[in-house]
Amino acid sequence: MIPLFASLIACVAVSAIVSAAISHWKQQWPARWAVFTAALPLPIALGLLCAWMFIDAAMASREECGVDACAMAMVFSMVGIGWSLTLFVIGAVSAAFARRYLGRP
Repeated sequence: MIPLFASLIACVAVSAIVSAAISHWKQQWPARWAVFTAALPLPIALGLLCAWMFIDAAMASREECGVDACAMAMVFSMVGIGWSLTLFVIGAVSAAFARRYLGRP
């Protein structure tokens, strides 16, 4: 539970900081581009890591898997991809608030 909470706090903080920086340095960008760009870094990294884990587990041989290890890894990676989508939405909300209150309205 603590890693999920830590990733949530990191996503909110990174999204807010990146959104404020984008609104300061790239003032000509539309608000939607700035918010989505600020919300992407951590969810993309988590999603790519989980996709790699899913593909690795799906292509493993029976000898590498053991009893049910590959299925557990695949389920965990799907939960991680769901969590990365949730982090993207939460990061977008955080970036929108940061853009509104810290950067250019």
